Amino acid sequence: MEPSFSKGQPRTERIGPGLLLQINLLGPFQILLDGRSVPAKVWDRRQTPSLLKLLLTAPGKAFSSQEIIDHLWPTLTPEAAAKSLRATVSKLRKVLEPDLLQGRLSKYIETGAAGYTWVGSASVLDTDAVRAALEEGKANRQAHRWEEARADYQRALSYFRGEFLSDEPESDWTVAPRQHWRAVQQALLFSKGECHLSLGQYASAIESFQAMVEKDRCHEEAYRQLMLCHYLSGHFNEVALLFRQCGQAMKEELGVEPSEETARLYEQILRRRVPGIDKTPRSPLPIKKPPYSLGRMAFIGRKEEVGVIASYIEEALNRKGGIIALGGAPGIGKTRLAEEMLLYARSRSCLTAGGRCYSPQWRRPYEPFAEIFRQILKGPGRDALLALSPFWLACASQIVPELAAPKDGPIPPAVPLDQEKQRLFEAVIRLLIDFSIQHPLVLLFDDLHWADDETLQLLHYFVHQISSEPILILMTYRAEEGASNRFLVQLLTALQRLSSRNLVLPELPTESLLTLFRKMSPKEQLPPGMEQLALRIHREAQGNPLFMVELLQSLLEKGIFKVNNRGKWIDTQEEGKSVASHHWEIPRGIRQVIRSRLERIAPDRKLALEMISTLSQGFSQHFLEKVLEGEKGSASEILDALMRLGFVQEEPQVKGIYRFAHENIRQTIYETLTSGRKKDFHLRIGETLETLGGADRPLQALAHHFFMAEAWSRAYPYTMQAAEGAQRTYAFGSALLLLDQAEQILTLHGAGFLIPSDLLREKLRLLQIKDHVLDGQGDLKKREKVVAERVRLARSLSDPVELASAYLALCGLHEASRGWSEASDLAKQALALYETEKDRGGMARGYRELGYIYWQSNQFEKALVANQKALALHEETENVSGVAGDLHNLGQVYTSMGDFEKGLEYYRKARSAFEKVGGHQSRTLNIFSRIARLTGNLDDALSSTLQAIESAHEVGHHFGEWHYLMNAASLWFTMGKRDRALEAYRSSIEAIKKTGGNPGCIGHSLRGMGIVYKEEGSADQAAACFTDAAALLLESGELPAWAEVCRRLGELMMEAFQQGEKALHYYRSALSHYRKEGPSEAIAPLLNRIGYAAWSCGRSEEAIPFYLEALESAREKGDRAMIGATLAQLGVVYRETGRFQKSLECTLQAQLVAQSLADRAAEGYIASSLCETYLSLGKLPEAEAAARAALALRSGSRSDFGAAQEDPWAHFRLGKVLLRGKKKSEGRLHLDRAQSLAETSGDRALLEEIAALKSKA
Repeated sequence: MEPSFSKGQPRTERIGPGLLLQINLLGPFQILLDGRSVPAKVWDRRQTPSLLKLLLTAPGKAFSSQEIIDHLWPTLTPEAAAKSLRATVSKLRKVLEPDLLQGRLSKYIETGAAGYTWVGSASVLDTDAVRAALEEGKANRQAHRWEEARADYQRALSYFRGEFLSDEPESDWTVAPRQHWRAVQQALLFSKGECHLSLGQYASAIESFQAMVEKDRCHEEAYRQLMLCHYLSGHFNEVALLFRQCGQAMKEELGVEPSEETARLYEQILRRRVPGIDKTPRSPLPIKKPPYSLGRMAFIGRKEEVGVIASYIEEALNRKGGIIALGGAPGIGKTRLAEEMLLYARSRSCLTAGGRCYSPQWRRPYEPFAEIFRQILKGPGRDALLALSPFWLACASQIVPELAAPKDGPIPPAVPLDQEKQRLFEAVIRLLIDFSIQHPLVLLFDDLHWADDETLQLLHYFVHQISSEPILILMTYRAEEGASNRFLVQLLTALQRLSSRNLVLPELPTESLLTLFRKMSPKEQLPPGMEQLALRIHREAQGNPLFMVELLQSLLEKGIFKVNNRGKWIDTQEEGKSVASHHWEIPRGIRQVIRSRLERIAPDRKLALEMISTLSQGFSQHFLEKVLEGEKGSASEILDALMRLGFVQEEPQVKGIYRFAHENIRQTIYETLTSGRKKDFHLRIGETLETLGGADRPLQALAHHFFMAEAWSRAYPYTMQAAEGAQRTYAFGSALLLLDQAEQILTLHGAGFLIPSDLLREKLRLLQIKDHVLDGQGDLKKREKVVAERVRLARSLSDPVELASAYLALCGLHEASRGWSEASDLAKQALALYETEKDRGGMARGYRELGYIYWQSNQFEKALVANQKALALHEETENVSGVAGDLHNLGQVYTSMGDFEKGLEYYRKARSAFEKVGGHQSRTLNIFSRIARLTGNLDDALSSTLQAIESAHEVGHHFGEWHYLMNAASLWFTMGKRDRALEAYRSSIEAIKKTGGNPGCIGHSLRGMGIVYKEEGSADQAAACFTDAAALLLESGELPAWAEVCRRLGELMMEAFQQGEKALHYYRSALSHYRKEGPSEAIAPLLNRIGYAAWSCGRSEEAIPFYLEALESAREKGDRAMIGATLAQLGVVYRETGRFQKSLECTLQAQLVAQSLADRAAEGYIASSLCETYLSLGKLPEAEAAARAALALRSGSRSDFGAAQEDPWAHFRLGKVLLRGKKKSEGRLHLDRAQSLAETSGDRALLEEIAALKSKA
């Protein structure tokens, strides 16, 4: 219960000989006599101040002796406790009233029969002051004097220095009053916030309500007011975050969900239909003065983007799904544009839902998908959603429990983890797609730059499934932050190949703000002054909508101008002057606010901020101490002050590490520095990092700071070391950036710290490293330039060894494009240079390169000789690692020659050699796998490969890990375990990404996944994998693999999707490569497929040349099966183009080939085609004979159960011929049999043919 407190104004009358007693309880206990703190030494016993504190917990209340003893001396005997109490009371009176004469009554402590009472009416208590200010605030608030009430509440809050008697944290007698005063402070903050809200001072209201939430994270009413304030300020994203924070706090602290009132307000804000603010009849919210929300100003600009999105919505309604990504800077209006388009979509009868991604500390996996489902469940689509497949609902309930099926519903069976994730993905997508059949969907995924990896992976999968569905996906992301999210980058890259648009929003033009001002003007013409105001705001905000709203809101809160509830300007001057005549100083952009704050802090703190503004990463207090050595002020005190001021904050996840509270603060402070101060500070930071780093010095940071300090001789070595380190960890992107920086230093400043010959050698060393990095990335085009420069520099230095090394690098480029002859010539030139210099190690490298070239170009004898020479040189120089590699290569050559016995012999030798070297366990294990596979022991091969993967992973050999995972995937697939093969392919992609993401390697992995998916019948997933694989393989210059994937895509388009045009595109792409590079045996089948695709598109004339070329190529190769298939297809095409005699000739030839191959199935189809051709020629007897032969051949096959199968089309064809030949009775029997079989099989096309034929008959 609340203790009994005296009320009214605190008295300040003086006591005794002019001493004023002032006591502060709200925070650490503080007692002052005439403004001077009472020193601790006057309390000669510890319990004296405790007694005073106890009495002050309830002024006016009589504390009995026993009650005081129980609190302060619970362990003493009754006699000792009573004695201590009397002594303590006496001492306390003397401290408070030094001149009190013995026998006189105290003015502060009254002793009576009931006990001891604080009656100090002459004293000043901070609690009394708070009560008085609170009462005044209530009176002013009831009279709607909002500004006066706000000042009263602010005055009351100023007395709070902390918790009530915070220096007595363990005393049980402080619990009740502490809770009371905590509640008083919360009530003051809330009342002050409501005053700000009623005054339209949303930013100040947010501060008050935010302070409440920080003190009580379960204060729902404060959360509601915060959500409302942010909504009124136009901070729509903050509303979603606050609702999430509220829900999390309620669940963690109280185990409940937010109240219905909170959830209702959130829904109203999402719909932009808040009572009392938006256009609704009345408001249940406690807002005394309905404010005008600048955040809901008229939507302006973006006409082009609106048109694009509107067209995509229309296409979605016509079952053509699409994706639109909206990128741009923070505050540029991405979410507002998307939300406006959701409103438009609803007007077009689409169902809309949106999910937002949150910053890492708040986000959950799949959060936006969960939010989308929950919004659907709360709307008119609930019943339709819950009526979908119970199995998929049960699977998706992992992320949305509300989707769970009833207790008697299906329970998804347990599956391995990777399959469970895939099943979850499939469930989410199937539900949304099936739901869209009834309700066309427009879905918003907001703030994807904050999305977790799982959400982006699921979204990546989703976007590939909607091309023919009534679904439009809108997604927003910050362009700058999104660039560092690799899954988001992959998603945006994938969108380039889909029906999608990536719209990066620019700044709003000046005319857009002028349009808004005209809408807000109560008159038809915008006053000149207001037009100037609009131009100034636009200039200061640099066209950023958020900044413009913030500036307008700031001016509104300061009373410089006002608007009415209809959003129109109103005059605030008594003399009726227009708003345009107001004189006010607009801030110089948002950054000026930060700069003005910087000017108000102490010099030592400002200097610290300026120094650490050169840091983009976090720092420790120890680091700050080192940086500030020799400067005034304590680093710990400065750090504490900067945290209190809100410039700096501690990392929430890493204790003891600090950084700027916002990147904008750091960047703004840094921009205020002169060029000279920037260089000085960077130099100091760099030197500090040198002293603290030791062996683990942050090389990249050192390189950056010395570069910015223009200390070139110190920046260059650190930059090169950082680049080499990045290369070793396969961070190729970072390595290239560092190498570019190092190259810039050498080019512009190298002559200042290196002699000319050393400068050339450093440039050559840099190019060598860059070549290795680009090789790791698979970037052949850039490598060509780098290698050419290596050759030029090596010649300038007249260095044969360097030139030979450059030739071998150039050799590798020709190998990549299968230019074996050119590669061989270069390897020989390199070898000759090494021989001239008697560089035996170089000679071994040259022979090994020649061996690889001969092996790849099927010159196996030459490959053996070259590898044997490399082996001899490595044995001579005692290079054991080289010996092991050469033995391994010889094993590969012998295996390729078909000499498996010899191949196994060398593989075993290589295994032994690698074991001697050590550190090559993974490669040794891979050799085990090769041996086992060659001998047909797949289980042992797999076991060795899996061990190789684990070994490579442990040592960070990611290229090896990728290679072995690809082998494992191939083995799993061969063994029929497709799910494990897919898992291995996915893992191989993750492994290669750790090296920087070689596009060619990723392409090969995706190709493998596509093959598995196609085998499983998952055509959509196969197509997505093949499409991405083709793009990556083409990018990396791996044309043979690219052509093969194009061919597979063409097959998939025909077989699974019946999309002949797309198939033609892919087939022709593959053919263009096969014609140039081969293999020649692949050309005839591909030509045949192109002909068939063209025919299926109704372009029979276009198909004929391809079939003729395929026939010629097949005859050259002696491929009888291909000859027969092509002749049969030519027969069909010639018949359809009216060339019946040619059709007959080709079909008869095809029949002879099929008979020679004893292929009954082919004979049956050819006989059917022959029947149609005879009918076209009017030869009914021959047509009847062919039809009877077709029926016999095509009905002779057996089903899976051993029963003979009948072909309904063969019966139909024979019936058709018999009807024409006047054998109507038998003809009808065959037609009836065809109809019965077609009805059983559900062949609607045949049933329509039969119906048409019967109607004619």
